[in-house]
Amino acid sequence: MKKSRVVEVDRKKWNMGVAICISFLIAIFVGAVVSNVISSEKVAVMGEELKTFFSGVFENGEEIRPSFSAIFMKYAKYVFLIWLGGWLPFGIILSGGVLMFRGASLGFTAAMLMKEFGVRGVIATIFTILPQNLLLIPTYLFITWAAISFSVDRGTKKIGKAGLKRERTKKSTEYAIFFSGAVVCLALVSLLEVSVLPYFMKIAAVILK
Repeated sequence: MKKSRVVEVDRKKWNMGVAICISFLIAIFVGAVVSNVISSEKVAVMGEELKTFFSGVFENGEEIRPSFSAIFMKYAKYVFLIWLGGWLPFGIILSGGVLMFRGASLGFTAAMLMKEFGVRGVIATIFTILPQNLLLIPTYLFITWAAISFSVDRGTKKIGKAGLKRERTKKSTEYAIFFSGAVVCLALVSLLEVSVLPYFMKIAAVILK
């Protein structure tokens, strides 16, 4: 009986993970659709801004590298908000909303590059958006899954029942460890952007000329 209950819980959490991944893909699609309903004038303006952004990475022949702390904080605020949602009464809305926003932003940016620059935009996307997101996206998905699972457990009283203080502490510690792991992943992403991505940005700037 106990074993079947564990299997049922695992299945529910697996289904939750699948639902989170599908929701993220939908958000990317929505972001891409939004980019296609923007007027051609605005698209042209954004295209020029993107060219300026990529070209600005190298100024006067000298490489301009973004700081590690700035990049880290840019991503950490989203992960923290997602993680914070696990502790709040209606935190599922916060955690899910932040994930959906990140997905829509990613879809919008990639679609804008492809729409404005065609094949060159696809190549630029591969060089400038794909590398860091190979690690960022799994981090966002995992911490969202952890936050929603933790929030659901709290809401259904699986944590905090009388006599289960040890279990509550165990779950909370586990959740904190998940956040620490996400922070480590963000540090790796930030290191990648500081050390490698500027060279990819230079390639993108040449491609988009």
